[in-house]
Amino acid sequence: MKNFHISDDDLVRIFSYDQRKAQYKSAFWSVIRGVFSFLIILLLIYIATNFYALKAKFMYWYDNELIVSTDNNSSEQPVALTHTQEVIEKPILPSIAPNTISIPAISINPPIIWEVNNTADEVANGLEKGVVHLHGTALPGQAGNIYITGHSSNYSWARGHYNNIFALLDKLVVGDMIYLNYQDITYSYTVASARIVLATDSSVLEKTGDSRLSLVTCWPIGTSLKRLVVVANQVYPNPDLNAQATGSLDASKLPSGR
Repeated sequence: MKNFHISDDDLVRIFSYDQRKAQYKSAFWSVIRGVFSFLIILLLIYIATNFYALKAKFMYWYDNELIVSTDNNSSEQPVALTHTQEVIEKPILPSIAPNTISIPAISINPPIIWEVNNTADEVANGLEKGVVHLHGTALPGQAGNIYITGHSSNYSWARGHYNNIFALLDKLVVGDMIYLNYQDITYSYTVASARIVLATDSSVLEKTGDSRLSLVTCWPIGTSLKRLVVVANQVYPNPDLNAQATGSLDASKLPSGR
């Protein structure tokens, strides 16, 4: 049997390999910790930037989904989540302030800033005071497309009291009622559809032959990458009596503003 002799050079190679292995392992975990820390910082920045919109979404979830789910577990009576046809045909008109839109399903009643030009500065100024109706789109009482936009989540430190007014717009379902007051007349609309479009999709600004209301906000929360569009149809007063809208606007771009 041969005797194995380990030279000094062999020992250096063995221990240097172990050291390199330990160094690589340490470097790997350092990278993992760095990436994790970076993601945590990004998450904290996102929460801080969109705090009020995220708070609104959490409170809606807590009040309408968590509690409803708990109640369903303790009661034999199911919670009605849809509207009956009778409610849609005979809407109960609430008393709302002039130049205001009311959406009971998400408990908002912001003022409407009418006929704002589709420019970045004018839209931004209008959004500090409420939700914005774009000049050139239809007005209540006219057949056509009424385009109203509002913030889903502006920066939490930005001026204005309506920086997350449309944060819960995605919670609307078909049949939900929307009311708006214009020239001391209250109009009612029922939600017909909702969709996500690209920020460059200006088709949502186009004129239509029906009497519709398009509520638009930036999506996802905290970005202006896309737009959430909720379309509602007029049910009162009788939309058949509306005159066709005649206004015009630059429909080549959607207004932005998170």
